Amino acid sequence: MQQAIESVYSDAGVLVLMDLGSAVLSAETALEFLSDERRARVRLCAAPLIEGAVAAVGQALAGADLDTVAREAQNALSAKLAHLQPSSPHPRPFLQPSRR
Repeated sequence: MQQAIESVYSDAGVLVLMDLGSAVLSAETALEFLSDERRARVRLCAAPLIEGAVAAVGQALAGADLDTVAREAQNALSAKLAHLQPSSPHPRPFLQPSRR
């Protein structure tokens, strides 16, 4: 993980998206081996991988700073979650079986 961070490091910073608990531990351990200056420019983010990566890339290409990129990645699922929230105490199933 440390090599991955170092390989993409720039003064603009690095956003690390993590999918599982072991990835979180690996990323936290990698941060310990970075200098204080570099560590300050790395953000660990629990965003969903695909949606988070798409949101992060879009913001980064638009010139957003690291904190904005991280925030957008973290919020990548909010629209889907809001849409899927049940409006009644008895939500419909996501997929209903067809009756033939």
